[in-house]
Amino acid sequence: MDKNIQSVPLSESDEALAQEYENILEQLNVNQCRFIVARLEHPTDSAAARSIDIDERTPLRWPEKPLIDRAIKICVKNAALMALGMRRKALPKAMAVKISGLDSLDEDLRQQVAKEIIEGELGRPTQRNENNNKDTLTVNFIWDLPTPPPQT
Repeated sequence: MDKNIQSVPLSESDEALAQEYENILEQLNVNQCRFIVARLEHPTDSAAARSIDIDERTPLRWPEKPLIDRAIKICVKNAALMALGMRRKALPKAMAVKISGLDSLDEDLRQQVAKEIIEGELGRPTQRNENNNKDTLTVNFIWDLPTPPPQT
């Protein structure tokens, strides 16, 4: 029988929870992470399992089930922690997709991917704007508005 996980209070600080959640996610596989998200949307473990197309008894057989329940409790306390943890776990896959763009047959795509990777590591190039004439400043104005019609 499933218990209502959402009713269990937590008292740790958010920083400690974030670290704990990240440590838990590192020990789980993709289906277990999907189950955590589904469990937040469904009242029971079996309903959550069915929603992600796994047998409803599977979560009960996972040796990591206590960790999964703890992760669910953390997520209930702070959904932002869940999102950050999932993003960190997805980062290697996202980088693999980005890097695969370097092998694309499309030259424009290869250039764009290369630029993003380089700028991500080294930062965007900056254009220096030096004023070697420190005593004077010349400003040229160009009046490009039409001349107003004469007042009559």
